[in-house]
Amino acid sequence: MKIVAERILIIILGLAALLSTYQGFNNAITFSQDFQWSPTKIFLEERNPYEVWLNGNLDEEIILSQAPNYLHQLYIILAPFGALEFEIAKLSWAAVNFLIAITITFSISNRLDLGIKNTLILLFIFICSTPLRNGLGNGQHAIFVLAFLSAPFLMRPTSIKLGLVCQGIGFSKYSFAPPFLIFNILQQGLRRSLLCLVFPLIGFIIFAIWTKTLPHTLILQPLLVAGSAVGSGSADIMSITEKYFGLGTATSGFCALMLSLALCLLVPKARSEKTRLPLICLISLATFKHLGYDFVFLLPVAAVILSMKLSLHTIFAALVVGWFWFGLKIMSTAAALLDISLSNFQPILILLNFCLLILCFFALLLSSSSSI
Repeated sequence: MKIVAERILIIILGLAALLSTYQGFNNAITFSQDFQWSPTKIFLEERNPYEVWLNGNLDEEIILSQAPNYLHQLYIILAPFGALEFEIAKLSWAAVNFLIAITITFSISNRLDLGIKNTLILLFIFICSTPLRNGLGNGQHAIFVLAFLSAPFLMRPTSIKLGLVCQGIGFSKYSFAPPFLIFNILQQGLRRSLLCLVFPLIGFIIFAIWTKTLPHTLILQPLLVAGSAVGSGSADIMSITEKYFGLGTATSGFCALMLSLALCLLVPKARSEKTRLPLICLISLATFKHLGYDFVFLLPVAAVILSMKLSLHTIFAALVVGWFWFGLKIMSTAAALLDISLSNFQPILILLNFCLLILCFFALLLSSSSSI
């Protein structure tokens, strides 16, 4: 009877995942407003997309919401997409992201020995999640970034150097990078940790030569673009300090860095190394600015919960994942139906979400003594 119920559950989840995938691809074809296609197109023309944006984007060459607030290397990586027409490029990018989502799910599941049943449950729930669907529809880059930032945690210990080099590609979305870099330094030492800067450095040099931009000018341009194009996050200390205490971006960023350091110092206390990736993902989400689609980074959290023994801590952590993957969407849909504006509650919601992430961090930390 139990086996039949499990099969029915997997079939239902599979059908829901199919519908969610259809909606995500349909949205990608229609929108893909965040996909860094137009900045990449400008880069391929041997021009600097950061300068185009900072100079006011007068000719509206950077379309939709494609402000170039990513690290230089991303525009080199995306060059094949920038060479395509936008209609073809955004569908291709959605397909690549979807394949990455499947691959990273199986990789994490294999690392945790979840088995085929739990792996399928995890995969289908992840595909149904609002962050992944919105990420596909918006043409976002978070799942791509997650795949590379996870590399040192998923590779064999003998391949740690290669994993650190690959992780550098994930630094393309640099708002995720600080906790991972801090943890690398604490665990691997400064010299070995520098390996994760190989790709960013190579990307910076190629970008500077290709666009004929002076290095000292180029180095801060992604941050300058972010300062004008990025608003509040949805669950982080940066947004809280800015909204509640009126701190500037630099000061709130310093607060986020200090909190990251404090929490990273606690990560080694987890008895199982397999909880380290989920813990670092939670730190990143709770410290630096991230919007809803970035919560695909809760995938390692969901996976490690499935691998743990059932307890109050794991149940709470699962509820937190459910809140970010489904609860927030249900709440916003209900508010829209009732004609209630959530904008007035945004500061409270950010604080609530931040507290949930921090509590989830400690719940996993306390649960790490369970058999994994």
